[in-house]
Amino acid sequence: MHCVINDVFNKKSDIGIIFISNQTEKFMKKYLASKNIEFNEIICVSPCVFFRNTHPMASKDSVTLEEMSIYPYASFESETATSIDFSEEALLQNFSSTKKNFYVVDRGTMINTLTHTDAFSIGTGILSKGYAGQDLVSKPITGHGKEVSIGWIRNMGQDIPESIYIFIEKIKEVLHNTKS
Repeated sequence: MHCVINDVFNKKSDIGIIFISNQTEKFMKKYLASKNIEFNEIICVSPCVFFRNTHPMASKDSVTLEEMSIYPYASFESETATSIDFSEEALLQNFSSTKKNFYVVDRGTMINTLTHTDAFSIGTGILSKGYAGQDLVSKPITGHGKEVSIGWIRNMGQDIPESIYIFIEKIKEVLHNTKS
């Protein structure tokens, strides 16, 4: 997320897609304002865990982090040291690490790891068709409501080409169809 924000700030990208959780909202809004970047919400979702569709917990309608603590937890390792406020663990207040943690550096490795092991990860719960295959599922985390806002960012006052607005509408369509 830190890289996405910097790419927009440095005008490498016209927009970026990020999430802001209830726990990071105050920090992120202050951080974005300091960079003169605006956040435009697309959808608000509940935090979920991701794991393979044959995972021992896959038959449950929802899971608790306590139930998941016996399984390995996979998260993304940042190339640079950044605040927890930029990580997926920030989706949940009081996230306590499991005993078995490991880090991956790219989404492909994450998907392969989750589809072939009992590991899990935390995220938005969104699994768009054709993105991660049918081997992954997401389950809501018990006791958590719509706490994660997914949206797009841009430099305040920057003109956005019509093609970008069309792209944003497609993203909205995919996200709303995925979560309905």
